[in-house]
Amino acid sequence: MTAATTTGPTPSTEDLLERARGLRSLLVDQATESDRTGHMTATVADALFDSGLMTAALPRACGGAEADLVDQVLLFEELSAADPSAGWSHMACATSTAFAAAFMADATEMFADGRSVCAGQFAPRGAFQTVDGGYRVSGQYGFASGSGHAAYIMAGGAVLDADGEMVFGDNGMPEMRVAAIPRAEVVLAGGWDVLGLRGTGSQDYSVDDVFVPTGRTFELFSESPLRGGPQFSIGIMPMTSAGHAGWALGVCRRALDEIAELAKVKQRMGAADVLAAQQLFQKEFGERTAQFRAARAYVLDAFGAIQAAADADGAATLERKADVRVSTTHATRVAADVILWCYRLGGGDALRDGHPLQRCMRDILAGTQHIFVDDSTYVTASQVWLDRVEGFVSL
Repeated sequence: MTAATTTGPTPSTEDLLERARGLRSLLVDQATESDRTGHMTATVADALFDSGLMTAALPRACGGAEADLVDQVLLFEELSAADPSAGWSHMACATSTAFAAAFMADATEMFADGRSVCAGQFAPRGAFQTVDGGYRVSGQYGFASGSGHAAYIMAGGAVLDADGEMVFGDNGMPEMRVAAIPRAEVVLAGGWDVLGLRGTGSQDYSVDDVFVPTGRTFELFSESPLRGGPQFSIGIMPMTSAGHAGWALGVCRRALDEIAELAKVKQRMGAADVLAAQQLFQKEFGERTAQFRAARAYVLDAFGAIQAAADADGAATLERKADVRVSTTHATRVAADVILWCYRLGGGDALRDGHPLQRCMRDILAGTQHIFVDDSTYVTASQVWLDRVEGFVSL
């Protein structure tokens, strides 16, 4: 989408989903090249921008479609089913840019061209030294997913006062901010030599005493957006969850589709018939499909409920946030189990480099390593559900 078209009619969710489906063949065809180069190809990136999908989650004031959380899950699922690496890069850029656009004072200027997006970490791994007009930011970071086509790289950190002392908020917690830094002012260090998600450009990077004006930063856990729909008022975690949940569902769906097609023709040595004709395969395929659909239903229910709460009240309870986080982790774990089953049943076909089942297997295993879907999700949610919360909880 060019700057000239961002002022046109806002596309509907169905329009965006249809555009995502229309890009499937392109994403499938470009997946091997993405793996080889280590980032989304320019052809795919251009298609995502031209279709409006890269900016689908942005506030309308910044030229986006302002898709709600359920719609975001569906879009991320569709793209990730075509190519998990492209889907991951897209969701990383789409969600980080949407949040920056909602919370940064300078956002309308930063994203006015419709083709500038953010990549990189929000995690507070750096330091924000307070200076006149903004902050001097330094830090070492990793996982700059989507860095191959981003105009800005995100960096989070703890705020320090003029004397270098940590600043604390009213809740007693350290004040933490996120900055959008022009890519040219960030040192991209590579280091993305991995098993899965090879095509995401999730490299290491560093920031060394770079000045960032206040208008290009925001408070990490703020729930007071400057622009955008009610989904932005419930904080950064639910929108991040939409990306991870949609991605896991998409990869799982792709693996089930692939094994279903392969089973129609695959006859293993010594077997009397193809896999699809064998009752054991039919029984296990039914179980895995049910697991996927149940996880998907939980995700859509949890995100539907929290979006409804945001629409009605401009806020969401910790219980709603806990459901969103757990549904996301649960979907990722279910996807990993189902995909490994698909890979195992794929036999020698799935073993080969370039086969979709091998790629799904590698990519889901990489996705499960993300801290956003680790065991702490269940622990924090259980503390909410058991009424054992004490102090600040980031959900």
